[in-house]
Amino acid sequence: METNLERTREITSPTDEDWLNEFDSENNQAEFNSEFESNGEFDPVFEDEPEFQQEVLPPVSSVPPVHGTLLSNARKTQRITRAELKQIETPPATGTFQPVPHAKLIDCLEESLSYRHISIVHGEYAVSLDGMKLFSLLELNAEFEGVRFAIGLRNSNDKSMRIGMVAGLRVLICDNMSLSGDFKPLLAKHTKGFDLTESVSIGVDRIQRGFDPLQRAIRVKRYRKLPDDEARVTIYRAFMEERFPVKLMKSVHNNYFEPKYEAFESRSVWSLENAFTESFKELLPIKQYEVTAKLGKFLHPFVSFVEGRQ
Repeated sequence: METNLERTREITSPTDEDWLNEFDSENNQAEFNSEFESNGEFDPVFEDEPEFQQEVLPPVSSVPPVHGTLLSNARKTQRITRAELKQIETPPATGTFQPVPHAKLIDCLEESLSYRHISIVHGEYAVSLDGMKLFSLLELNAEFEGVRFAIGLRNSNDKSMRIGMVAGLRVLICDNMSLSGDFKPLLAKHTKGFDLTESVSIGVDRIQRGFDPLQRAIRVKRYRKLPDDEARVTIYRAFMEERFPVKLMKSVHNNYFEPKYEAFESRSVWSLENAFTESFKELLPIKQYEVTAKLGKFLHPFVSFVEGRQ
């Protein structure tokens, strides 16, 4: 039976100029955006994968830090300092709802992390204009091959959302309170019997256990070499089949084949992933959140076939 990957390999790859210049005209851009614009989920399937190949990695010191992103719209939220969190009033508890002070949530998380010898090295905080909602990005001292792990955190004291936490190497938290990360260690309601310390402690335990599989995934992506034609076809599939914003196609291509960082000159899945995320910075916050969340699923087949052999 012919597989998706076999069909892909039969495509005759045009030159870079041929297939990139096609999208330079505004008419073509509008046509493709109209046809493929969608917020739907997708789950690409690669039935067969090429043999896993290794290559010499660049020095870790040349890898730019990779962590999370906090997307804040000044019209809806305001960025504040951690000290200013303590000045925000918390509404009184009711018979069924137990609000959690924003500052107390951050303090509790920091304390729980310290018991595992993990610390917060940088924090960003934003709140809704009425102070009832918090969303925060916390970068950790936990690093692997130049990648710094991060935590995304949200809290709501107006009964609109549960406490949520995500963690990973690519974490996004948006001012619409959406969270995206490699895994979600905590999602809890503000119920009367809610135990903040216990819930946060369980979440941190899950974060720590999640570091190992993330490190393996990073290592696989950095060692998984991509022939140039396979990289071109993968970029093509992302935009033509999987509905990424077509206007970024040329930007992704340039970021991959002409990278800004020496560490990404290696033609690997890791470099391709970073080419995408670098290009996503050109998008508005909500769209950037959406496509970043999709990217991991799109590139997962490159990692999963190796994970299955372990």
